[in-house]
Amino acid sequence: MKNNRIIINNFTDIPDYEALVIVSKIIERGKISNDGKRYCYGARFTYLNNKGCVFCDENKQGYTFTIEDDV
Repeated sequence: MKNNRIIINNFTDIPDYEALVIVSKIIERGKISNDGKRYCYGARFTYLNNKGCVFCDENKQGYTFTIEDDV
């Protein structure tokens, strides 16, 4: 059995629950980058009139999603 980790770094004022929802929507879309091998490298979103970006990096143990304010 493969052991995958999902790490979420939230560098915004968005509540952790909402950060989890945002990341889950990206995962729900599936692996659409790198010819279907990775989750989206980067995506923009709006939460309560605040704009942000989510970046995804792959590592040996799974994926790290980083959420930042869009400036």
